[in-house]
Amino acid sequence: MTVTLDQGAYSVDEGVVAGYTKTLGAGCSGYVNPGDSKTCTITNNDVQPKLIVIKHVINNNGRTNVAGDWTMSVTGSSPNPANFPGSESGKTVMLNAGAYSVAESGPAGYVASYSADCNGSIGIGQTKTCTVTNDDLPQDPVIILKRPRV
Repeated sequence: MTVTLDQGAYSVDEGVVAGYTKTLGAGCSGYVNPGDSKTCTITNNDVQPKLIVIKHVINNNGRTNVAGDWTMSVTGSSPNPANFPGSESGKTVMLNAGAYSVAESGPAGYVASYSADCNGSIGIGQTKTCTVTNDDLPQDPVIILKRPRV
């Protein structure tokens, strides 16, 4: 688009667009004299989505596993990393916009529950948090039988 300006200071800008970062080129502000020609380039770059995966373990029935004992897996459009050890403090996964899901593999004896953002769709510029909680099941009691002495 060509715009005719009077002599003097000028600046060009645009509004914020969610999910994009904006960079204004050198010609987007300055001073224009009669006969000058200036070119302003505005670059919009999409912000890659982030998924934070938190692994929470509850050991209230005698088991002793920790978050790192599970392997977390993210599917979707180019998740990085796609597989990693669980972490109570969370692991950030970069991925492209679109559908995704989180799964896990690990020790037996636990019941898993997934928060709402552990699967679905993520858009440019979004950050979502998935929390996978594993609560230990009661352990089978150990029964020791002793024979009476005769």
